[in-house]
Amino acid sequence: MAQHEVVVGIDPGIKGCLVVLETVTGHLLDKTLMPSDVLDIYKFLYSVKNTFPSLIIACEKAQTLPQVQGAKSAFTTGRNFGQLEAAIRLLYVPAQYIPPVTWQAELHKGADGPGPKERSLSVAKNLWPWETFTFSEKQQKAQDGIVDAMLIAEFLRRRVK
Repeated sequence: MAQHEVVVGIDPGIKGCLVVLETVTGHLLDKTLMPSDVLDIYKFLYSVKNTFPSLIIACEKAQTLPQVQGAKSAFTTGRNFGQLEAAIRLLYVPAQYIPPVTWQAELHKGADGPGPKERSLSVAKNLWPWETFTFSEKQQKAQDGIVDAMLIAEFLRRRVK
């Protein structure tokens, strides 16, 4: 596989996030909340591509939960994921769509916590003890979208470094 400077990790949820990790060290270089507009998604990714021409994208594969979601919610999830996928394709960069169970199975090994969000935070704190996983100093609680996006990026980073 080709050498990449950065991995962009994407948690595509409504409270999701886009993060940029340096491939060799795994250090966080940039992050943004998941924009609600496809053009804003494209602009962020385009700026990353201009700064780091050799990048790869790791995006969590969206899935609907018919037993939990209603039809409207499932449609919204699909539409939003399709817009994200279009923004990625327009960049002409390699991308992998990784199901949550795949990256969690590898990264959650030996992690503490009753649920996947708690286990993800535990793993993230071990990997990046200096990170707060927030967007501001006022925010007390780690933001799930940042944590998941970083772990999704880390999952692929381990395969391309």
